[in-house]
Amino acid sequence: MVLSIEDRKIADKVRELGDAVESMEIERIASMFTEDCKIYILNKELTGKEGVRAWLNWLFQNLVSISFEPITAAVKGDTFYEEFLVIGTMRSDEVITSRQAEVIVIDRESMKIKSLRLYFDRMDFLNSISTDPITRWASRRLKKRTRKGLET
Repeated sequence: MVLSIEDRKIADKVRELGDAVESMEIERIASMFTEDCKIYILNKELTGKEGVRAWLNWLFQNLVSISFEPITAAVKGDTFYEEFLVIGTMRSDEVITSRQAEVIVIDRESMKIKSLRLYFDRMDFLNSISTDPITRWASRRLKKRTRKGLET
């Protein structure tokens, strides 16, 4: 991808965010967002630095490590679009891989994040929260039922 100097600044800011998330540095990450930022995740809207911290505490509560592998990315105006893989190691030592997408809007003056939209399949994480035989059975059934009709 060939980027203009201005677009490169946005891509670099997003890469910096990814590095900070991989390092699990909550305050460093929070400092990258505007005071009135919005995060959209799982049909919820989180607002401001407290919303950033709530998202990160939720993300890190069961992870011991997280890394990202980019698939494709684009910058248009003040918006960064990316598809990527998340590889997370849970406290149980289970490794989860999840294909995700994000849309990040940057305030070009401050070079801080105004909004972050995260998209992923909740089913990727179902096994990790299924801790007893009944919920493990239910999660297998849910996964099977959601894919019904897609078999070839």
